[in-house]
Amino acid sequence: MGRRRQHRQPAALDSALKAHREGDWSRAEALYRTILQKDSANFQAWHLSGMLASETGQPDLAITRIAKAIAIKPDFPEACNNLGHLLMAQGRHSEAVSCLQRAIAIKPDFVAAHYNLGNALKELGRWEPALASYAHALRLQPDFPEACLNTGSIYHLRGALTEAQHWYRRALNLRKAYPDALTNLGMILQARGQFTEAIEHYRQALLLRPNNPDALSRWGIALQDMGNLTEAIEKYRQALVLRPQYAEVLSHLGGALLGLEQLTEAVATLERSLAIRPRFPAALANLGSALHKQGRLAEALVCFRKAEEVDPHFAEARFGAGLIHLLQGDYASGFAQYEWRWNTKGFQPHGHTQPQWDGSPLSGGTLLVHCEQGMGDSIQWIRFLPALKERGATVVLYCPAPLQRLFSRVREVDLLVTQRERIPHCAFQIPLMSLAGVLGTTLETLPKPLPDIAVDPVERQRWTDRLADRPGLKVGLVWRGNPRFKNDHIRSMTAASMATLIRVAGCFFVGLQVDGTEEERALLSGQGNFIDLGKELGDFADTAAVVASLDLVIAVDTAVLHLAGSLGRPTWGLLPFVPDWRWLLDRSDSPWYPTVRLFRQEQPGSWPSVMEAVCNRLERVVAGASLTGTC
Repeated sequence: MGRRRQHRQPAALDSALKAHREGDWSRAEALYRTILQKDSANFQAWHLSGMLASETGQPDLAITRIAKAIAIKPDFPEACNNLGHLLMAQGRHSEAVSCLQRAIAIKPDFVAAHYNLGNALKELGRWEPALASYAHALRLQPDFPEACLNTGSIYHLRGALTEAQHWYRRALNLRKAYPDALTNLGMILQARGQFTEAIEHYRQALLLRPNNPDALSRWGIALQDMGNLTEAIEKYRQALVLRPQYAEVLSHLGGALLGLEQLTEAVATLERSLAIRPRFPAALANLGSALHKQGRLAEALVCFRKAEEVDPHFAEARFGAGLIHLLQGDYASGFAQYEWRWNTKGFQPHGHTQPQWDGSPLSGGTLLVHCEQGMGDSIQWIRFLPALKERGATVVLYCPAPLQRLFSRVREVDLLVTQRERIPHCAFQIPLMSLAGVLGTTLETLPKPLPDIAVDPVERQRWTDRLADRPGLKVGLVWRGNPRFKNDHIRSMTAASMATLIRVAGCFFVGLQVDGTEEERALLSGQGNFIDLGKELGDFADTAAVVASLDLVIAVDTAVLHLAGSLGRPTWGLLPFVPDWRWLLDRSDSPWYPTVRLFRQEQPGSWPSVMEAVCNRLERVVAGASLTGTC
């Protein structure tokens, strides 16, 4: 009966459809209602009125109406396809798959349904069947750029960058002005470290679609990866003007602000991101890092744990939590999570392919131990080599050239190499800073520094003789570290801050800063009781010989601090408010170095109070107090 009625009133449906297409939505809605009042089984009117509801921002009504059309006419592929598309928009991807499969079963050559099915399967993480759906759509319609783009995006998600790049380029060949393809291709170039080329693709995408928050955000990420945090922040803010509730961009913005030490704004920005998307691992990890830098360690751990709950394999959260455990002295938990460093964005793979040693007996097997991170880390961790000899290892140590002479007399090293191509065949390998975890080290079982790192007695005597006619306590100074280290601005101070020590009578100061500038040397040399030796130090063996001839070393958290502590020399370490994990919390001594005493900032970035305490202590030492007594 419904079909006969529909055939008697084609003019009414045509009029409704004409009003619909012309954008006269009120009239179209009224006409559809009139048709359905007269013929409630008119599946076309149900379908078209459902599409109208979708276009006017009523998705629930649209779904109800189109479902009604399908109930009346089950073999209606267009309605099944449109219903699937609407369900996808509401995140109901499994239901969408059923609708789209039904459309294809009715009409096997339905290109749009194959494409939409691929999109729904992609959202469900069912990448292989999604690729098959896109491939089917492209067989039916080879010039389908959206299908090429989404095929590329799946390969991109799988890490198959070459295949992804192929499909993105194919999409661009089909549609020269395709901003999404340009943006995605830029992401591939960015992942390969081709930042300039990536940015050019984002620029082209924005010329085609100026109000494109995705291209702006990707441009910001490229700038951030290049270290241009200020410019990255500008791009993120532009993207947020276009899409204020963009959780991913807020997370990146928070990370960039964190990198600039704008911690209060970083925390607020990351909290905005999490208000939009509470279970967002990247934002949680960034917030954890910001809270860590503020010294809010308990809150930071909560953030890292929440991120781990959402994604147990999220390396930044695991590693961040590990750093806090280590800072708190919980080495069992800390060293286990410290191993996640190799999966974080900031660490490059070491590239050694031998199996990693797990602590089992070696019985003469050759073990490659390779240095990582900074020079000070290697100096600190070389102490773990005796434990390897106790387990029967033949130890090959691969270290940076500036440490070669320093480590040349370490008895536990069977072969020392500084060039990768000279590493012999080894049964196992292990990063130097993984040894503590494998060996089950705790605060109570920390091995002592090695007594035989190289100090050439002839060189030591030469420096002793050279400084012999300088009156007073001989004090070495280091005021900043390697500027390439991302947190150097936190740990380092200016030469002007260090120069406050020069006023202490009864001391002669020796500059050990190897990269000191002429301006810094001039500033410190102003009162005549300072000599700069930094330009004469070629490697750490040279520095060790000078340090061994001094009465005291005062240094910020640098390799020289570790070197002086390892040599057993009286050493005063100057630490930021939230220090590196190895210096622990709220103590003036170090379990790693018995002769090191620590002076800590009382507020973030505040060196004056530290230097005042150091000056007071140094004056007491000149007056006869112990160099290594309680600070």
